Amino acid sequence: MRAPGGAFLVPVLTAALLAASCSLLPEREPEAPSSREAWLDLLLAAEDARDPGSPTLTQAIAREDPVVRRFAYRALGRAGGLEAVRPILAALVREPLVELRAEGLFALGLTHHSSVVDAAERFLLDPNDSVRAAAVTALGLAGDDRGLITLLEALRDASPQVRSDAALSLGRLAASREDPLAGRPIAVFLVLGEALRRDPDARVRWAAAYAAGRLRREEMRPFLAEALGDGDARVRVFACEGLGLLPPEAASREGLIRCLADGDWTVVVEAVKALKADPSEEVFAALAPLLAGKGRAGHASLHVRAAAAEALSPFLGMNGCRPALLAALADSAESVRGAALEALASPDDPEQAAALLEDALAGKTAAQPTRYLQSRAARAAGLLPWELGWPIVEQLLRDPEVAVRSTALGALGQFKDAPAAPEPALRQALAEKDPALREAAASAAGALELAGLLPDLTRALDESAGADFVEARVSLLRALARAGKEEAVAWLRDYLDDEEAAVREAARDELARLGGMIPALPRPPPPRRGVLPRAGRDFATGRPNPVVKLVTGKGPFALELQADEAPHHAAAFLERCRAGFYDGFTFHRMVPGFVVQGLDPRGDGYGTGGFSLRGEVNTLRYERGSVGMPDAGPDTGGCQIFITFRPQPRLDARYTIFARVVEGMEIVEQLDVGDRVEYVVVPAE
Repeated sequence: MRAPGGAFLVPVLTAALLAASCSLLPEREPEAPSSREAWLDLLLAAEDARDPGSPTLTQAIAREDPVVRRFAYRALGRAGGLEAVRPILAALVREPLVELRAEGLFALGLTHHSSVVDAAERFLLDPNDSVRAAAVTALGLAGDDRGLITLLEALRDASPQVRSDAALSLGRLAASREDPLAGRPIAVFLVLGEALRRDPDARVRWAAAYAAGRLRREEMRPFLAEALGDGDARVRVFACEGLGLLPPEAASREGLIRCLADGDWTVVVEAVKALKADPSEEVFAALAPLLAGKGRAGHASLHVRAAAAEALSPFLGMNGCRPALLAALADSAESVRGAALEALASPDDPEQAAALLEDALAGKTAAQPTRYLQSRAARAAGLLPWELGWPIVEQLLRDPEVAVRSTALGALGQFKDAPAAPEPALRQALAEKDPALREAAASAAGALELAGLLPDLTRALDESAGADFVEARVSLLRALARAGKEEAVAWLRDYLDDEEAAVREAARDELARLGGMIPALPRPPPPRRGVLPRAGRDFATGRPNPVVKLVTGKGPFALELQADEAPHHAAAFLERCRAGFYDGFTFHRMVPGFVVQGLDPRGDGYGTGGFSLRGEVNTLRYERGSVGMPDAGPDTGGCQIFITFRPQPRLDARYTIFARVVEGMEIVEQLDVGDRVEYVVVPAE
C-alpha cells in the first residue's frame, strides 16, 4: 500500500459504487421534519426499532445537517445487515466531513457484512489518519478473510493510529478463525512480527502482540518471547497471553517465570495463566510463593493470588501443592478462597475431592461456607462422578440462596452419566418464578436432552415474559430444540417475533439447526419507551460530562459518563444513581486481570432493574478503567456495570461503553466478590 498523501478526494471513489448504492434509495421520500430536534427524535425512534429499512434513516443520512447525518450513521450501523450497508455506502462516497467519514466507516463495520471489505479498502487511500483507521477497523469487524493482506499492508502506514487499529483488526479476524493465515508465506508473519519488535509506538506494539497471540502460530513465538522484555506493560501482558495460547516450551517457560516478578500486577496475572498449561516442578516452585502461606505474605495483588490458586489445579500431585492451596482457603480475599477450593476439588482424585467439598460446606476447613464458596463448590461437584457429586449438589439445591441453587442446577448438566434422579429437581426449578433458576434448569435439561421435561419446558416458556427472563427464554428454547426436536419447531416459530432480539436469534438458530422452515420475519413494533435520552438535549452540548462518585468499603472511585457516545445508558445510570438505587449493592463477579462486575439488585448477575436498554455500541475502546454494560444478547442491557482492568480488544464494538474511571482506579483494582457500594455522590441537576 502506498503512503497516504496528495489531494485524493473520497467522493470520486468509484462511480459504479455510487450508482449502485443510490439506485437503492426510495423513489419518493416521506415529508421531512422541519427542525433538527424533530429529526433527532425520529432517528432515535428508528434506532430503537432496529429497522435499517426505515425511510427516516435513508432520508436523514442524505441531509445537509451533519448532526442529523451522524445520528443516521449510528442508527444504521447498530441496526446492521445488508439493508444498512447500502444507504451507508451511498452517503459515504459523497461525505465531505472527515469525522463523519470515520463515523460512517465504523457504522459500516458494525453491519458485519462481507460486502464491507471492498468498500472499506478504498478508504485506505484517504489522506486523513482517522478515516484510514476507521477503514481498517471496519475490515476487522466485517469478519472476512479477504481483508487480511490489506490489514498486513496497513501495518506499514505512516500513522500509528492506523497501524495499531490494523493490528487489532488482525487479532479480531484471527480470533474468529482456526488458522486465518494457513498456507501463507513466512513473509506474511514477519510483517506482524516486525511491527511487534520494532514499531516505535507502544500502542502498535501491544496491538501487534494481541494479534500475534491470536494467530496461535509457532512463527510468532520468537517475537512474543522477545516482547516479554518490552518497556510497556501492555505489550508484556499480551505477549504473556499469546505465549499461553501456544504449546509449552522451555524457552517460553523461562521468560514467563521471569515475568512473575514484574512490577505490574496485570503482567504477573497473564504470566500465571500462561504457565498453568505447563505443570512442571519448576513452574510449581515459581507459582507457589505467590500464595499467602506459612512464613510468606504472598503477592500483594488479590488478582495474582486468585490466578495462582486457579492455576495450581494441574499441580495437585506435586509435593507441597495441596498444603499451599489449603493455606489459601484462609486468604483475606473471597475470590482467592473460592479459587483455592475449586482447585483442591480436582476430579483426578474424586473421593478426596468429594470429602474436601463436604468438609468445606460443613465449615470444617479454613474457608467459611459463604454463598460464593458454596457456588464454587457446586461447580466443582459437577465435575465429579455422579455417585460422588450428586449428594453434594443435592444438598446445595436445598440452600435458601438462589445464587447457590442456580449454580447447583447448572452442575446437573455436567452429569452425563446420571440416572433419572435430576429430573424432579429440574422440574421443580422450572416451575419457580425466578429467572436464574429457570435459566440454569433449562441449560441443564438441554445439556442432558431430557425429553421427559418437555411439558415443563413449554410451561416455563409460557410464564417467562419480560426483560428479566431474556436469558431464561433463550435457554428454554435451546433446551426444547435439543430435548423435543420435531415437537420444538412450532414453539421456535412462535418466538421468531419476540420483543427481544436475543430470543429471536436463538429461535432462528435452533430452527435452522433442526432444518425447519424460517418464514420472513415481520418487524417487531418499536418498544414503548417514551422520550429517549440523547446528547444535546439531556446533556448540554459543550459542558463537561457528568461525574458520579461511588463510595465502597474499600474507598471511593469516580466515573465520568460518556454522554455523547451513549446518552441512553448515561441517562439511565445517572437517574438510578440520583434515586439511590445502587446504595448497598455488591460486586458479584471478579475475574483476575479482566473485569469486576456488579450493581445487580439480585446480587447474582441476573438482575436488570426492570427494563432493557437498547445497545449503544460506539467507537470507544476498552482500556484500563472502561465501564461497560453487561447484557444477555443484543439490546438487553440493564442496571449492572463491569470495569476492565486492562485493554480488552475482544470486547470492543460488542458491549456498550458508557463511562470511564477518572479517579480511584487503585480502589477498583482492590474490589472483590462481595464488596459493597455504600452510597453514590451525584452532580447537581
